[in-house]
Amino acid sequence: MLKLESEKQAEQEKQEKILRNGKLAKGIKGKTVIVVDDGVATGTSVICASYYLQKEGVARKILATPMISKDTLKHISKYFDMVIALKISSDFFAVGEFYENFPQIENETVIKS
Repeated sequence: MLKLESEKQAEQEKQEKILRNGKLAKGIKGKTVIVVDDGVATGTSVICASYYLQKEGVARKILATPMISKDTLKHISKYFDMVIALKISSDFFAVGEFYENFPQIENETVIKS
């Protein structure tokens, strides 16, 4: 695993503890799971999700996103059974560039919903 992927995985585990508040995902073993992301620039977050799903024993992993970097798509395809993207861009710098309004969502907002 690359150093950046390892750092992202540690970040993901920390976020998971905060957001799940002790609640675990149930009933995903042997199922098809669709990971939805608002846009994939580097792919490290969705790769972490793929590792988690593999560990949980899902049957198929599908990634759905409105936009993805062309280079990233090549790199992450091996982590998913299928990648669905509306736009594949070779000039991709940040997810926010594709949105008029792209605010950050705080943990407290996610926990409350």
